[in-house]
Amino acid sequence: MPVLKYYGPLCDLTGCKSDYTAATSLQEARNFIRQKYGEETLRMARGCTVIVNDKNYNHLRQKKPRFKDEDTIHFFPPLAGG
Repeated sequence: MPVLKYYGPLCDLTGCKSDYTAATSLQEARNFIRQKYGEETLRMARGCTVIVNDKNYNHLRQKKPRFKDEDTIHFFPPLAGG
């Protein structure tokens, strides 16, 4: 099963660092997050940079990748500060 990994405030909202899911797409992964953790957590996840197996999802999006069992999907919240 693909694993979803959470960082920063998203980790705080979920109360965990990762989840296994049967999701095969980013949309399904976000639906999983919404169903398990609610709308506030989904809003945070939508603002995250998504990395799939060390590749930015924005660079893969045009290919519409399907998640496989061995995939790791990272949700990194925006960074700020200085």
